[in-house]
Formats: sequence, C-alpha cells, structure tokens
Amino acid sequence: MSKVALATEIGGLNGANPLKLSMPVMIAPMSYGALSASTKRAVGLASILSGIDENTGEGGMSDAQRGAASQLIFQMLGGRLGWNIHDMNRADGLESYISQGAKPGLGGQLMAKNVTPELARNIEPEDLRSVTRATAAATGIPLAGTRAA
Repeated sequence: MSKVALATEIGGLNGANPLKLSMPVMIAPMSYGALSASTKRAVGLASILSGIDENTGEGGMSDAQRGAASQLIFQMLGGRLGWNIHDMNRADGLESYISQGAKPGLGGQLMAKNVTPELARNIEPEDLRSVTRATAAATGIPLAGTRAA
C-alpha cells in the first residue's frame, strides 16, 4: 500500500502567510483558564510535534502558549475576552467565534472567583460571559462595524 500525502495549506491569498499543516487536522479550541498555562504549553508542543495548528479558545492567549506553538490560531469572540489586538497581531490565524456549541443556551462563562493572578494579567477580574448566539445573523441587523448590503 502506498503512502497518502496529507500535507495541507490553508489561506495564503493576497500576500498572507498560509497555515501549513502536516495533515488536515487542527487542535480544537480550549480556553486558557479552563486549561492551565502548563497544559496550554504542552498542547502547543504537541502541535509542533504533529505538524498541526493549535487554537487559543475563548480565554485569550497566554505567553506560554504563544511561545510553545509554532502556528497558533487566535479565537475572536463577541465577549470582551475576544478582541485583544496585541494577541491578534501575535497569532498566525484568526477564527471568528459566533456561538457556543458545548453549552447550548449558556455561552462561555468565566466567573470572577475563578480568575487566577496569571489570568488577571489578561482580563478584568469580574464575571465574563460570551454571547450565546448571534442574533444579527438571524435578523439581518448588521454586526457592529459593518454596513448593510
């Protein structure tokens, strides 16, 4: 049986650097905060060893994660965790988060009591909830910063 070539490139249009994967597989988004810095570092190292990308998830980007992953996708979401221009510039790719599939109807939640000193360097120590659904897509109302066609 012969080998199958699985190497895949994503993007690269209009002068952007493509994401180069050893196979069409990426590590699913798991948030910083739900996972510790050491776990995020380990997942980043696993992405290097396997030649695939890692995704920050909705908890922002840790320095440990950015330092460990050779290709890192930054997940942008509707809540205040998702629009850090510094982390967006450090990312190799951006993913637009529209709704939470793991907890239908609840969205992502990070309660202030769970904010560690390490997390507090990236976010405000208060209850944060990401949006549960994108109503603009269903109603036709333009999203912030866009114009109706």
